Amino acid sequence: MFEAEKYIQEYIDVREARGLSADTLNTDLSALCKVFRRRTIEFRHPPRHGVHLKNDPTKYNTETGETTRDVALTTGLRRRELGHLKVDDIKFIDFETVHIFSVGKGGKHNRTVLKGIIAVAKLKEYISRAEKMNNDFLLTKAEARVPDGLHYCRAMCAQNTYYAVLREMENDPAKRAEYIQKIKDSINKSWNNKTSKTKRLIICALMLAYMGLALYVIFMPAPDYRYEEYVRSEPPATNLIIEEKATPADSLSDEKIREMEEFFNQFNSESYE
Repeated sequence: MFEAEKYIQEYIDVREARGLSADTLNTDLSALCKVFRRRTIEFRHPPRHGVHLKNDPTKYNTETGETTRDVALTTGLRRRELGHLKVDDIKFIDFETVHIFSVGKGGKHNRTVLKGIIAVAKLKEYISRAEKMNNDFLLTKAEARVPDGLHYCRAMCAQNTYYAVLREMENDPAKRAEYIQKIKDSINKSWNNKTSKTKRLIICALMLAYMGLALYVIFMPAPDYRYEEYVRSEPPATNLIIEEKATPADSLSDEKIREMEEFFNQFNSESYE
């Protein structure tokens, strides 16, 4: 088996000539290097796309990906969402607002709201182009498969949309209340959705369980671990001073009164002497 070590480079070159992706080639080379205890830098191989994107997201851009990048910057959709985006998924609300319906990660149905005259104009231009090509999708298959880095486009689109909405609220303070109400309506609509009934019951059950636990912790008597030790041990010795109760004068006997008078008379006579 170890005679195959000298064919590693040839094997990678053949697979690269067949058009396999850089990720696949790097995975194959890493496995072979692990077996033969070699290092990947000892062999010529195409770099992964992500290596370039970490340093400069625009470094791996291609001429054929110009349209794809522009649509990604305009819509903020992920690569897979862009590839499945149809013309009918784009709805224009007014001259500066457009809604894009797509299926995102985990099969979630998303609605992306874009603001701005430029975004509306660009999307109308790309829709017109797709209609001329009799294409139901906004992008062609070749454009959807470009190796360009597109994730940074999503971040830039979010930033542009944020500042567009911020400027709109600054120019028209009533828009702030309008956006807040739209957010509330969207939450209520999602909450009242039939598909959310099960989630609603689960959330309510979890909230009740949490409240019950919180009340139990709050009102549960704190255990006194020293109490049992105190009960088992003998009480400490204390010096008790027991005071005799004074006997009222009217309850003394005549004999007792005479003895007290004699005592005081004798005491007074001795003190004067």
